[in-house]
Amino acid sequence: LCEFLILMNLNCETNNAEHRTKKLSKDQLIVRRGQPFTVTAELTQPFYPDRDPLTFTAVTGEQPSEDLGTKSCFGIPNKIQRSPSAKAVWKVDLGKISNPATGSLSLTITPPADTPVGQYDLFARLKDTETLLTTLVVLFNPWCPGRYNLQWKWELPLIYSLGLWTGTHTHTM
Repeated sequence: LCEFLILMNLNCETNNAEHRTKKLSKDQLIVRRGQPFTVTAELTQPFYPDRDPLTFTAVTGEQPSEDLGTKSCFGIPNKIQRSPSAKAVWKVDLGKISNPATGSLSLTITPPADTPVGQYDLFARLKDTETLLTTLVVLFNPWCPGRYNLQWKWELPLIYSLGLWTGTHTHTM
């Protein structure tokens, strides 16, 4: 994959099932905002977060901006320099089954409840090397208790016109 990454497993089937998007795709990661998803990574070397932080950038649109929430920089450890007015900041946590000494990482990534919906490129950076991990889709999450209610004004018509989801909280059609 790249200089620092041997393997990246997006766990699409599992994540899509947990995000109620498994009928949309088994091969592409399609998640809902405000809900975490887990990926696994095998690094070419041990991971020492205090010495060599692992940083991520999620971007969407033609001119991504932290101030608009269309660009988010986050990492392990979370010591990222951001714009003071950054919106929709994603987060990543190192999973309990990770073994940093061998470079085996389980990463739980969460796009916040107010993340703009859309297609995102997700990049990872370790030391001086950056690589595109995946292109994923972030959908509206009607089940997310922390969602930003004012966005209903423009998202709800989009959801119904595009048919992104229909059904109940337990059965997506």
